[in-house]
Amino acid sequence: MILFEPVYKEVEDYFINKLPKYIDKINKNHNDGIIIRPFENPKLFDKIINQPSFKCKLEMAESTTKDRLIDVSNFYFTFEINVFPTGHDPQIIFWRYAEAVALMFNDEETDFFLSFQRQKTICCMLG
Repeated sequence: MILFEPVYKEVEDYFINKLPKYIDKINKNHNDGIIIRPFENPKLFDKIINQPSFKCKLEMAESTTKDRLIDVSNFYFTFEINVFPTGHDPQIIFWRYAEAVALMFNDEETDFFLSFQRQKTICCMLG
């Protein structure tokens, strides 16, 4: 069984400390005048009014036994992205952030699985 606290610290490290580097990479890769800024969140679950920011929710945690021997825990997080209107298409802004998250998880070789829902939500599963 995986405990929540180490998972929390890992997710927080990715979204607070490592993601800004990948946002910068996305801005340089596209180089089309649309600049996305790093999130203002100082902690994973803090409520914040500054933007851009994200609202993180632990949607579900489940624990199962695999092959009757190994306890497996899965944690499902959602990140709702909040940005001020910039005059650019909000879908493009969202997908730039989603691209930065996907690039980060790919480069860092994490155990996260990503999906993208609706216009503003990134879903992550760790387990």
